[in-house]
Amino acid sequence: MSRSRRYSLVMAMILILSRVLDFQLPISFAEELVGAKRVLEAVQELSEVSDDSDEIAIVAKKIQELPARLDLLTPPDAAAAWIEVYDLWKATSNLSSSVHEDIEVGKLIDALPPPAAWPDLVQMIDTRPIQGSEREQINAIAVRMLGHRLLGRMDQLKEDLERGLKLVDPAKGGKGRGGLFTAITNMFQSKDADDYFREFAFVHLQELQGELEPKSALEVFRSKLEIAPSGEFDELVIPDLVHLVGHEEATILLTRAFQRKGGLLNFGVLRRSEKQDNETLVLARELAIEHLNELSQPYWDLCHSIDAVDLFQRFSTMPQPQREWFHREDHHLPVAYYLIGLIVRDRQQDVFQFLKEPPLEMRGGVQISINEIRLILPELEGLGHAEKFYTFLNDALKANPELPLWEFYIELSAQNGRSQDALPVVDEAIANAELSLMARRQLEIIRVDALLSADRIDEAVAFAFQILPDGQAGNDDNRGASDIELALKVAEIGRLLDRDEWITRGTDIAEKLLNDEPSSLYLAQFVELLIEVKQLARAERLCIKELVARLRQKDGFAFQYDADERSPLHQLARVYHAGERVEDVLTLLEEAPWWKDPDLGTMLENSQAPESDHGQRSQVPLPLIAAKSLAAMGRQEEALAIAKVITVKWPGYDPGWQLVLELAGDEFVPFAEQVFAEDAFEERPLIWLARYYLDRGDLVKAEQFARQAIAIDPSDGEQGGGDRMRVYAVLAEILKQGNSETAKVYQGAVKAIRMAELADQHYVQGMLSRGIRMYRASLLLFADAYCIQSRLAVQLADSGDMEGAARHYQRAFELMPDSFGRVESHCFGCEGVFKGPLAVKIANDVFSRLVAEKPEHPRLHYLLGYLRESEMKYEEALRSFEEAVRLDPDYLNAWAKICRTPHRTETMHADRDQATFAILRLDPTGKHSVLDISEVTDLARLWTVLRENVRDVPDVKPDPLFQLTASKLAQAVREGQGDWITRERNRSRGPRFSSHHHLSSISKLIGSNSGPAF
Repeated sequence: MSRSRRYSLVMAMILILSRVLDFQLPISFAEELVGAKRVLEAVQELSEVSDDSDEIAIVAKKIQELPARLDLLTPPDAAAAWIEVYDLWKATSNLSSSVHEDIEVGKLIDALPPPAAWPDLVQMIDTRPIQGSEREQINAIAVRMLGHRLLGRMDQLKEDLERGLKLVDPAKGGKGRGGLFTAITNMFQSKDADDYFREFAFVHLQELQGELEPKSALEVFRSKLEIAPSGEFDELVIPDLVHLVGHEEATILLTRAFQRKGGLLNFGVLRRSEKQDNETLVLARELAIEHLNELSQPYWDLCHSIDAVDLFQRFSTMPQPQREWFHREDHHLPVAYYLIGLIVRDRQQDVFQFLKEPPLEMRGGVQISINEIRLILPELEGLGHAEKFYTFLNDALKANPELPLWEFYIELSAQNGRSQDALPVVDEAIANAELSLMARRQLEIIRVDALLSADRIDEAVAFAFQILPDGQAGNDDNRGASDIELALKVAEIGRLLDRDEWITRGTDIAEKLLNDEPSSLYLAQFVELLIEVKQLARAERLCIKELVARLRQKDGFAFQYDADERSPLHQLARVYHAGERVEDVLTLLEEAPWWKDPDLGTMLENSQAPESDHGQRSQVPLPLIAAKSLAAMGRQEEALAIAKVITVKWPGYDPGWQLVLELAGDEFVPFAEQVFAEDAFEERPLIWLARYYLDRGDLVKAEQFARQAIAIDPSDGEQGGGDRMRVYAVLAEILKQGNSETAKVYQGAVKAIRMAELADQHYVQGMLSRGIRMYRASLLLFADAYCIQSRLAVQLADSGDMEGAARHYQRAFELMPDSFGRVESHCFGCEGVFKGPLAVKIANDVFSRLVAEKPEHPRLHYLLGYLRESEMKYEEALRSFEEAVRLDPDYLNAWAKICRTPHRTETMHADRDQATFAILRLDPTGKHSVLDISEVTDLARLWTVLRENVRDVPDVKPDPLFQLTASKLAQAVREGQGDWITRERNRSRGPRFSSHHHLSSISKLIGSNSGPAF
């Protein structure tokens, strides 16, 4: 049957379904599925679609089977077999590029024979002639480069490069200057396929040439400084010149960089730290003003400082760069720094003037948000300017209530305990008869936030209901969105505070508003809330309505490729799961044709691990819902099979472990031990083994496994709400049964983290003062909880209470060494614990003292290195990380830091290889570290280690678990659906050999003969 015929049948099916599912009719969910069955009969013949004759499938299968086949052959035969498959692969190059990507050349490189066969392979490659068209010659040269790089024949590789560069130099054709500039700017000129190919190949040959001659950041900078830019997008990366060469020479080099004609300057490396007074940045600001007339465009990166006021003003008068779609500069943070810089200098009138009439080049693009201000506040606190900023906000908003500064003012007022002082200012502004309707509306919402922040919850909710419409959103789209958001916030507050009347009224208003102003974003949030408060019938109705709306968009295919787990189809399954309607769950899975996968196995393979941010609701993944539903229907074997795959795929996901424990019986122990054996840094199998033995009364074994889990990751901070610190809950129960007084300590720890999680939810909903009180109260339950101490310190610092923040920073940093194992799941860098000068100073004092007291403690050296890295003191950081791995050779995160620390010019290649191979030994799947193998020099050893890892780590293939029958049928007719929605498989098996940067560059050239889609 033709593709067009199959497509027509599915389209007919969807059109019929859209009629049946008309949400204006009082239908039930069961009636929806009855309609689906009627049309599915028309497409039963699509259930078996053979691709045996598909040329791509044949090649893909041969590549997939190649490694196992080559292992059985002698080196010469293995080399010949690889060449044979390569030739077959090359013969498919006339297919379209989108199809050809299914067997991209990287997979062929991953399937190379063992290093023992490489000399034979290279000999066979080198005997092949280089002839034919430019494409054919480049392909032959690239394959030679692959062989020469494998054997480390760098001189021959460079000869290959020179030959290739001469062959495709775009300049020789008279159509451009070559390099990246030509490849980009000529996209809009009339060119044929050969022109595109020539430019594509030339750019990648140049990239490989640069990779083969590694230089330090300073060497690269110096060499590029001597060469004219190849085009306006040719970037010159500015290293930390003052640190590397001293102030005098840095001045000379930076001056030359500013005088460079064409190209761009990139200051990004200097901004990787929160340290704002980097000496090279300070010097660059001074020189930028001095050489302003020689600059081709403003460099807003230099304006990330309250000391850059003059530079910002001068940049604002310059023309903005052309082709902003390609190289967009972010004005938001520089604007925030500029305004605060003006405030610090008592230039309030200039602030008013800027907000009223920004520079011409910025009009329509000036925006600042509370997030930008939050980034700057710690710096202001350290400099003693925070009070001046608050005073300015208070005075400015009294004078001009339409300034876009209320959000900052209200949050700072609440966090500083001044909400009672701020409310009269808000009320006075609202009473201003000259306010525009939009400004008045914004102020009314701000008043709600101010009341919530001040813990005047009843007043806040009453006022919210007063300003919310009774059932229509009005004519203003922004008003409609803000009303829906406010109604849902009130309902969420009602949930948190057990106020059913707020839940009911808030959800009633939200549903009416969504009828007038449909919004997929708010609908997902709404349905999640309804599920939690058990309003399942309403949630079902909303899901069906959104389902129909999506079906009617874009010829009914609006969400075929929707991998979002907040989609109406996923939410509908959660509704039935929450209502224990297990038959409806299974019917939906089997008979809805819109799941993006044909089976739960592939769905799991293509899904991300469930996760949630602090204070956010976690999602129940569909495979777990299916497994629980099957178990409830008595289909235990199917349920257990799914639960085991969930646990293997997401070994850190506690609900999966709980289900396996419930279903597996005595099979649980060997299963859990096997999962742990595959990942020695994953503590969840040990926690659930402790639970297993606790349930059976074996307290000795239970405690043994619990303490082993704690040793791996004492912080246990990567889990969602309700699952963090689970190991301490289990250990407390073990110790309580053994009549140990220590049980109370761990019970306190669990209570403390649960209270902190609840505080997160209050904070997210705007109840800031109450949230901070709850954080403090949690410390009374367990004062030695690092995560609570650190989060409270950050909150207090943001609010301006630096004295209080200092006490909690001090305690948090003292607790750190015993709060982390060889991997830390609580990311103190992401949490902002080293944010601001106060935190850095206290951390430096604490870590330096502890290192002196306990020099053999590897965690202390690691933490000191982490701090030094945040200060951009890379050499000191590297020394600390190296000392940590000397003391503990299995310290995974310290090895990872060694690999990633910038400015490693003093580190020999062998040392870098050592760190990389240590990570591959400790974490072969890459689950706990992000490993870049690009700079490994020993490719033979790399190939061997990666191949051994592949053998040792089981390949979790998408074996059939539970067939999504209707979706399997529908997918058979989706043209090209797998080309772009299917994620790369087997990522969990570690890095690919072809991801090495030399091999990656070469693979692009080998694959270019099929016509790159530049």
